Amino acid sequence: MLSQDESEKDSSPPRIYCSIDQMKDIRAGKECEVGSKATWSVSSWIPGHGVRLLSGNNKNTYWKSCGTFPHLVNIQFRNETVISHVYIYVDYALDKCYTPSIISIRTGSNFDDLEEYKLIELVRRRYWIKIRIPDLLKINLLQIAVLKTNDDCDDCIIRLIKIHSPTSKFYRTYNILKLWR
Repeated sequence: MLSQDESEKDSSPPRIYCSIDQMKDIRAGKECEVGSKATWSVSSWIPGHGVRLLSGNNKNTYWKSCGTFPHLVNIQFRNETVISHVYIYVDYALDKCYTPSIISIRTGSNFDDLEEYKLIELVRRRYWIKIRIPDLLKINLLQIAVLKTNDDCDDCIIRLIKIHSPTSKFYRTYNILKLWR
């Protein structure tokens, strides 16, 4: 039988610790931001803090949910899109208990076939969180589900979300290297 500490280690989502420069791969020509090509929706919002603020570039604005968990951000692409990274900007120093602490990344072609791709624990984070998609998923729908916030607050705040895709040159190189493995 596992001790309480061991069972918590086994069931806990991975923790994300380091701050990230989300523009680095774009400046290097390896990736492009594709969130602007998608339709965004959320499960709830407080007036003045709606979905359109998530995909902007202003870290001083934010989406604020209201209601019960999970709080959902749905990002739907018209065509199947290759995703390499998801970046989420949160700021515990400003948003305190409203900052997400557990997030589920779900992917699929529509709402009926969504599957959890990754469960992530954020430890009172500030700045960009980088979620790497190692196998370059081809998806039509990306869902970010906030399952819990710090101090179990009912609502949550996310300041920005960016979705990156490899540039066509980088994607071709990736596929060739994958064939050689």
